[in-house]
Amino acid sequence: MILLVDDDKDMLKSYVELLEHANYQVEAHHNPQQAFEQFQLNPDAYDAVLTDYNMPHMNGLDLISAIHDKRPDLKTILYSGMLPQHIPSSVITFSKPTRIDQLLKALAA
Repeated sequence: MILLVDDDKDMLKSYVELLEHANYQVEAHHNPQQAFEQFQLNPDAYDAVLTDYNMPHMNGLDLISAIHDKRPDLKTILYSGMLPQHIPSSVITFSKPTRIDQLLKALAA
């Protein structure tokens, strides 16, 4: 299952549709704190995390860091129109707009 997090509800809906069309199971959240709370309930249920960077209350990099504290091996993908300079090498990054073929390739790798 993919944990998808984006505060933009339209973007979230679009990604859910695209990922489900590609046969992925998706759990979507528009609030990163709620997404992390759900993650903590069953960390092993997830195969990857796909998150926006710029979100209120908790940015995507902070979310990934908290998730990696529990599951350091979990595949994480961060996307944004403006990515921060210092991103751990274990995090896959994409600039917005993200090409779905590149995203699907990263998820499958």
